[in-house]
Amino acid sequence: MDKNLARIFVENRAEENMVKRLYSDYLKANQISVDMCWFAATALSMAASSLLRFPENPVVVILNATDREKYDELQESTERILTRAASRDKWHVAVVVPDITTWLISDPKFQSAAFQRPLKDKISISVYFGEWSASGNRINRNAISQANPDFQQLDQFLERKIQRFQQVA
Repeated sequence: MDKNLARIFVENRAEENMVKRLYSDYLKANQISVDMCWFAATALSMAASSLLRFPENPVVVILNATDREKYDELQESTERILTRAASRDKWHVAVVVPDITTWLISDPKFQSAAFQRPLKDKISISVYFGEWSASGNRINRNAISQANPDFQQLDQFLERKIQRFQQVA
């Protein structure tokens, strides 16, 4: 496995597609990989395994929570498990209520385009986000960061790790 690679683990195919579009610049530069895991428990297990097998590669786990109570529970339990696998500077956990679409619609440009269509669920938003991105539109991660502290922390973690990769290379 490439030493200069941050691994991102997500719960399902829609999340995988959205994260790949959200971080397409890092993906194209082979600085991240995005792994779809089907379930939160699988994402957590794969992240912990990755930290143990490839300690030089940072890990991100992105999980969905139905509400704030579930958010706290997922955040705490995931952090407790990953702390056993590696030091805190090697991983980041982002829990989103209810899912990544919350982040995407924080970008005013995407929000404006998305609300002009009948998008009713995560899958339709994910598909439209793919089409929107493929047509040359770029998501504004700074706008998302300003509206979502959890995303801002995730984005800063990835930026730090990727800058470190570039310094080493």
